[in-house]
Amino acid sequence: MRRALVLLGLCGCDALFGLDSIDTPIDAPPDTPNARITVTGHATRRWASQGLANVLVIDLVPFPTASPFVIRLADGSVAEHTWDATTGTFTFESGEGERYSIAFQGTGGWADYQLATPAVEIDELLLGHPTSTAPMAAATVEWVTSTTTIPANELRVATMGVWSVTTMGASATPGRYVVTWPNAGFYSAQQPAVLSASAFDSLWILHYAPSAVGVVPSSRVLDSHVSFGNVSTNTNSATTFNGNLGSLARPLCSDIHWNHTPDIQRMTQRHPTYSPSSANGDTRISAVARPDVLGYRIPYELGLVSGGNTNSSFVFQYGNPFGYDVVMLDNAFVSRSVPNIGTLSVNVQYFEVIQPSTNCVRHDIQTGAPIPYAPTLDGAPLVDGIVIGSDGVEQLELKWSIDPADTFVVTQISLIEQMAIGPRIVRNYLTTDNRVFLHPSDIKANTQYRLNIIPNTKHYPDAAAGDLRTRSYPFSLGLMSTGFFTISKPG
Repeated sequence: MRRALVLLGLCGCDALFGLDSIDTPIDAPPDTPNARITVTGHATRRWASQGLANVLVIDLVPFPTASPFVIRLADGSVAEHTWDATTGTFTFESGEGERYSIAFQGTGGWADYQLATPAVEIDELLLGHPTSTAPMAAATVEWVTSTTTIPANELRVATMGVWSVTTMGASATPGRYVVTWPNAGFYSAQQPAVLSASAFDSLWILHYAPSAVGVVPSSRVLDSHVSFGNVSTNTNSATTFNGNLGSLARPLCSDIHWNHTPDIQRMTQRHPTYSPSSANGDTRISAVARPDVLGYRIPYELGLVSGGNTNSSFVFQYGNPFGYDVVMLDNAFVSRSVPNIGTLSVNVQYFEVIQPSTNCVRHDIQTGAPIPYAPTLDGAPLVDGIVIGSDGVEQLELKWSIDPADTFVVTQISLIEQMAIGPRIVRNYLTTDNRVFLHPSDIKANTQYRLNIIPNTKHYPDAAAGDLRTRSYPFSLGLMSTGFFTISKPG
């Protein structure tokens, strides 16, 4: 028997929102168990770094001898499983067609795959170097140029091998720009690391020219750069790079047409607390290292236009000094303000690999990305301030709906803890239906959480068969942030 208690925080106090009890009659016939099958899984771990001539290198990483996985069955029990570290193969018994959970702790935190397929392919992609060195507090990257009038907010320092992009800051000395390296913008849960010449790391200074004041739509484009190949940076002191920007030829052209209106209408219809007045959008073209393997994990912007919430178009004239594939990303969103937290948004995004051309090929951005809405946790709507009771044993079922309803999606869910120093992702879930189960041991009592729910369509074309390695383009996704909630449980 399970008794679910749901409390709602109102006016700073906990008021009773609902009480429900579901009892199993003593004479109810037992459920007929599903036939048992052997689920076969295969997992790979790979590092993405850089070799000579700015070429992405992907190396297989050995798994630990002991299994890294925790596997739970549909009833929440932990399943025994076999594990072969040499081949990355594991097997376990499950009920045919029943959901199971495969969880492991990677460099980006816990990942939890909740599926029901008889086979599964999992790939953990790690950015950077297995033996990288973390920078200490005094580590900075400084760029010195003879041009003393460049606005710092137009400059980025970008690195490859250790993958990062960071807006530069101006120092007190004209022509000197600085980034505190432990605080640089490292990609995809990559830990801060210094650069190593022996690993062929490189560093680029990028300048983005903004459109003139008053020009609509506003835009920026990569128009000049200076690069430094095979470089090392210091662990606890400044590393200085000297050089002037050189103009970037921009022979490539893409004529992008977008229509944000129908998606914004769907987002505000499904999320009425999000303000239509906040509706906006943007479109960017980026050089992306191996998007077919890594997804959209290492983008270096070539140009961006703020497209607003209407129908419009923009002709991008751009160059690609990096040599990576070119990917177009269109983003539209509505948002709401949460007191003492900040701004949360609902987004739709479209991704397309573009074949570079000098002929201004037209690209029409599609509409109809999957939008998640109406999330519930153990039947309780995830509105701000809700407190959900847990016995500390049984799993909590998260459910949501998708618009359009007939779209097959793969959904990532991020469980986010709100900490004094900012949000922290506790666990990422991946599933092919509209629900996941949160184990109460993963959630601390009386702690504020929210969830990001991100369904995507067409990016994992073989996901229905359990293949979560193969990626394809174009694809689209939606993103929503739920209300903040806490869990009340024993202990």
